[in-house]
Amino acid sequence: ENAMTDFRNDVPDSSREECYALGEVVFGKLTALITEGKKEGVFRGELDVRQTAVILWSCMSGVLNNSLIKKNYLQNYHSISSDLLIHDAFELMLRSIRNDNGGSS
Repeated sequence: ENAMTDFRNDVPDSSREECYALGEVVFGKLTALITEGKKEGVFRGELDVRQTAVILWSCMSGVLNNSLIKKNYLQNYHSISSDLLIHDAFELMLRSIRNDNGGSS
């Protein structure tokens, strides 16, 4: 996570940079998947790959965070399990970028 605490003096620069580098590897894989999906016609052609990846990454981060931190609240107040939240959120995100005709397959 990128936070103000990352820039405290007790966090070594090398640790922070290694963490950020790993995050960029994940981001690179996500952008590659979106690019491939656009090329194959599965994802909408007008999507900006970088912007879409940042938005999806942000959404996934929020959903995964809430599925852990708000687990009991979601279950007791809304009868939604963390697993269902994650599944439905991923389905919603995919529908938002999927080509209407489902791609070339």
